[in-house]
Amino acid sequence: MILDAIHSTAIFGDCSEVNQITAIATPVKVLDQDINRVGAVIVNDSNSVVYIRYGAGITSTNYTWRLNRNDILLVDDYRGDIYALWENVNGQLIITNYYR
Repeated sequence: MILDAIHSTAIFGDCSEVNQITAIATPVKVLDQDINRVGAVIVNDSNSVVYIRYGAGITSTNYTWRLNRNDILLVDDYRGDIYALWENVNGQLIITNYYR
């Protein structure tokens, strides 16, 4: 399933970078605050649910998005820190960050 943060149809940027974040048992910052970010794509490449939160304080009941296996989240117009928390430790997130 594709979850679109604000229902946009495309993300445009001059540059991009792809990172893989391995699942761990504690909350992890997956994207730092970046005023040049124009968007990001977060893919749950694990067999576990992963919770995503815009900003700190993520828990399994305090999150912005809940991604099931193979879900894709399109982040548009959010430039702050993004955190992740896995229900079970396996797999990874694949994150493409678009920026100017």
